[in-house]
Amino acid sequence: MNFSQSQQGCSQRQQFQSQQAFTQSYTPPTVDRQHLMTLPPASRSAFFHNILVQTTAIYILPNGSFSKLQDWVASSIHLTHPNSQKDTFAFEAAQIFYSLNEFAISITTLPHFISWTINNVLKPSLLITRLAVLYGPPTNPGVGNEELSGILELPSLRNLRLIFQDYEFKGFGPSRWLRPDISVISSLSSLPNLSLKLQRANTSRGLDAVPDDIDVDRDELKDITVFLKEPTAEEERMVWEMYRVVSEYAGPRASFVGILTEMGWNDRVAEHVVEELSPRVGVKEWLAEERDVEMGDG
Repeated sequence: MNFSQSQQGCSQRQQFQSQQAFTQSYTPPTVDRQHLMTLPPASRSAFFHNILVQTTAIYILPNGSFSKLQDWVASSIHLTHPNSQKDTFAFEAAQIFYSLNEFAISITTLPHFISWTINNVLKPSLLITRLAVLYGPPTNPGVGNEELSGILELPSLRNLRLIFQDYEFKGFGPSRWLRPDISVISSLSSLPNLSLKLQRANTSRGLDAVPDDIDVDRDELKDITVFLKEPTAEEERMVWEMYRVVSEYAGPRASFVGILTEMGWNDRVAEHVVEELSPRVGVKEWLAEERDVEMGDG
């Protein structure tokens, strides 16, 4: 089921599920459309804010439905579906819902959501202001410039989080999950009205999480936005020295940090070079490779 096919069914299913889950704990407010339309715009906006906004992220699922909705939002979301261009009530509700909540979505679902319209009159992606894009496990991150490039077409987006996954121990590294999207990520980082944050969720081998299982509201997500900061000449020199030391090492240690510390490097310096400086040098090289490819195609 795709977004365009599932819109009406999703609305009905969400209402049904909401009624099942919250009948005993929550009674949705009575909505009198005619009365609400007689109120000042600020009063209508306050009403919609109370029933359509929540503090935690709302997940957009592959079939076009939503999950992790608070009870008051789940029971009111049907109000955001306009039936025609003249349905002012639904357009105002949709504006509040999509612009004031944060949404989380899998990178593979993102292109479908961007092109999705409700009853051929409303494209929700044009209203989104806060978005978290979730990548798959390091074995299958589901990445590529093509999937992410649609974000460049979202005029209202102001806060974007790209959340990658890697193993906590012996991870694949950013060359696996960051490299494929680096061209579009670089373009996004240069947009003046967009706040871009890169984050990494740690996972364990054998327990790979699908993107929708990532809790975007948890504090354990590691901020790796610094990977986009261009390294200085001295920082690049330290990275190349790291590779030289590791290539010449013949001992039993397997990790780069362990090798460097055994060879006399300070623990903090070794970790800084491996965990931060090396990815930053990598990003610089990847972007140079992208430019070379573009020049070759031209």
